[in-house]
Amino acid sequence: MLGDVAERLLPRYAPEQLDLIADYPTRSRDVQQEHTERLRQIRASGTARKGGRRPTGPR
Repeated sequence: MLGDVAERLLPRYAPEQLDLIADYPTRSRDVQQEHTERLRQIRASGTARKGGRRPTGPR
């Protein structure tokens, strides 16, 4: 499968584009980790909201 990706997809992109494509998951992960840590801190401090979304009415 990886050979197929390398053969069929990689040639479609310039090296700079591949760098950008590879950079996105790394930066996305970093942002997600920051949010995860923030949520852990909120939970540990006991300031998390109770309940969830309010019902919007009959369905």
